[in-house]
Amino acid sequence: MHWVLVAGDTPVSYSAFNASLPDIVQIGGVWTPPALRGKGYAKSVVAGSLLDARSLLVKRAILFIGDIEILTVQHER
Repeated sequence: MHWVLVAGDTPVSYSAFNASLPDIVQIGGVWTPPALRGKGYAKSVVAGSLLDARSLLVKRAILFIGDIEILTVQHER
């Protein structure tokens, strides 16, 4: 499943589940163009995807972050 957040006519963020079972999903793709980051778009598209999952009776979600070293470097900036 894939979600795209659109502001006006412009796609501003993307979210996807890359794995799912009846009661759990894994969020494995979240992306916002660099020029649009820091505006809450990723948070909004992930929230929307989780609301959809909840409507399908999903009880848990896992956020796949990939390489923890990359996350640490980005967080420290």
